[in-house]
Amino acid sequence: MSDNSSTTGLDKLKRGGLTALAVFGFFAQNGIALPYAWKHGPVAAIRAFFLFGDIRNSPQGKFAVLDLYLLALAFLLWSLRESVRLQILRWWLVTLALTVSVGVGTAAPFFYLVRDRTLENASQWDSLAHIRPPA
Repeated sequence: MSDNSSTTGLDKLKRGGLTALAVFGFFAQNGIALPYAWKHGPVAAIRAFFLFGDIRNSPQGKFAVLDLYLLALAFLLWSLRESVRLQILRWWLVTLALTVSVGVGTAAPFFYLVRDRTLENASQWDSLAHIRPPA
């Protein structure tokens, strides 16, 4: 087996994993949030899931919430820069919507998948001239 075919196999495995993570995250996260919103109403759901409800009452909860906010912010800033560089800003807008409405656990694999496919298509068509390398 040549390096090229093994790389292709690894790329397919990576892409399949990213797809599975994005789909699983979407259904798992919504499977938790939507029944709660249905039972308690949208205002209670926003308080619980976006403001993290009672979890912020302990030092561990505060730490976890802050860590998640920082992770989401760092991911969104990096992915915005990448989407501008790769000229896929419309997909970043979808990523932003997924981050805010579902969660970074769904949005990150989705964006990585879109980014990976964009880079593969660009190299396949030998059209990397418009893509600047990261500074």
